[in-house]
Amino acid sequence: MNLGPVGTGEGAGCPALAGLPPLPCLGSNNSTGNPQKQPVAESGKPPSVPVAKSAYKTEFCLKENIRLAVEKYGIEHLGFFTVTFAKPVYSAKTAQRHLNSLLTHVIRSRYGNRYIIVFERHESGAIHFHFVVYIEKDIRTGFDWNLARQAYEAQKRGNFALAGKLWTAAADRAENGDFLRGEWKFWREARKRYRWLGRCEMLPIRSTAEAVSRYTGGYIAKHMQHRREEDKGVKLVRYGKGMHWARSRLAFNSPRVWLWREKLKMFALQNGCGSLEALKKKFGKRWAYRCAAAIQGMRLLVRIGGEVVDAGQYDGATAQELCRTYPRASDRHFRLTPLQMPPKAQSMHEWKAGVVALVRSVFGTSVKPI
Repeated sequence: MNLGPVGTGEGAGCPALAGLPPLPCLGSNNSTGNPQKQPVAESGKPPSVPVAKSAYKTEFCLKENIRLAVEKYGIEHLGFFTVTFAKPVYSAKTAQRHLNSLLTHVIRSRYGNRYIIVFERHESGAIHFHFVVYIEKDIRTGFDWNLARQAYEAQKRGNFALAGKLWTAAADRAENGDFLRGEWKFWREARKRYRWLGRCEMLPIRSTAEAVSRYTGGYIAKHMQHRREEDKGVKLVRYGKGMHWARSRLAFNSPRVWLWREKLKMFALQNGCGSLEALKKKFGKRWAYRCAAAIQGMRLLVRIGGEVVDAGQYDGATAQELCRTYPRASDRHFRLTPLQMPPKAQSMHEWKAGVVALVRSVFGTSVKPI
């Protein structure tokens, strides 16, 4: 999808000027200020920070919104647009300030509110942005990807004049090639007005909706590998109103989430709360934070023969399997004993065999586990 830098010699239809380096890969505020210097680790690179759990939800919603955009507008009306800086920018605050300027004065007026922007920091620390934008006309049908591939190979050899001609030929094969070349010309002119702009590459989307969703979502994972302390609070993805359907206020259907919900249900019942609103009224708006330790400490008791095991002390998958396999129990009637779990590398089948052995060792070999 990303096909490298393109020259602007005679007849060139590329979105960037000759001699620019290739793309290194392939949320925000309006404040201004001097960026602080990033601390440097012993390796010479700024230290990375832990991956935020919300990043997984952000990536999932990004993929879903791209899929929905393809369904609504058609993949032929979506353009994949990459923006870099003329000089490498390492400050998230500076990059966001430039992006806000571009959104206010160019993007929204030209493409409306139908855009998705992904923030990415490369391994070198330089920042750039990837857009998926709505294009008025079909820029995909007829576009010659074989010529585009040849253009890219020419660029890698440094032959920008040939690359420009190949890009022009690739666009001319498209049904709306003149329109696409007009977009390239517009962004070449924009670079003269915004001197901080580097490479601006606008191309149709070649692959399917599912493929481009995975491809674009992968930028978040790549960014997380090189994330810096100053990136905390920076929006990884920004949406225009016309491309924002799936939102990150969701919970994945995983064993870990199941375990939390089961403990939360028991905690709520013990406190006479039948809804989230009741929990909020009794413990305040930050009830989940304030009561987290108490919720995590709730016990999920299951009966295995004559013994009682607290399934809540194990990981989500194991606890879910225990609760599905054995009946719930009350510690008023059974003696609570710990169950030794095998290493996680062992399969659930081996673990079940251990449970059977435990029950038979207590009640005899003739007992059939529940």
